[in-house]
Amino acid sequence: MPEAKLASSLARLADRAQAIVMHPDTIEDPENYRILGRKLVLENMDARKSTGRTPDELAPWFSALPDAGFCFDIAHAWSLDATMTLGGELLDAFRTRLRHVHVSSMGPSLHHVSLTDADEELFMPILYRCLDVPWDPHDANAARLTGGLGMSAPLQQLSHRLGKELEHGLRAMLFETDSLPKLVREFGIF
Repeated sequence: MPEAKLASSLARLADRAQAIVMHPDTIEDPENYRILGRKLVLENMDARKSTGRTPDELAPWFSALPDAGFCFDIAHAWSLDATMTLGGELLDAFRTRLRHVHVSSMGPSLHHVSLTDADEELFMPILYRCLDVPWDPHDANAARLTGGLGMSAPLQQLSHRLGKELEHGLRAMLFETDSLPKLVREFGIF
């Protein structure tokens, strides 16, 4: 499909979507995507990609698409820098654009896997900076537990307790049946 037609099709869906997350390396002509306005969210890339990985590589995309938001994929940042310094740099550069956070771990082949306890601990300082934006688990189990679109019973209880805070961006993920991850407990919700 020609890129202009793809962008036009995405624009027709935009009213029904919270955001349209795109990998910058899939965009040939940013002008085609201006039609998406604030619904367009650009995700930082992992070590397998040749662009879109660092603040310097993402800056031209945001210059070309000034209304676009930022999707921070923490595992992608880790794939390039296990110290997570890059994660902090990405948030320093694009925090005002931050609209989504993808949370997972990466397997040996740099594919998303369930968040490990070790990564959860490593990522915690960075994730504290992302509490007010929606989180999206790259985890089939989490999607199954939340019914894909709905929320599991523990998340429903959390939603009730948080009220408007949850509505304004905090979305927790479950990685095991009927248990909230340490992330949520660490943030002092309970």
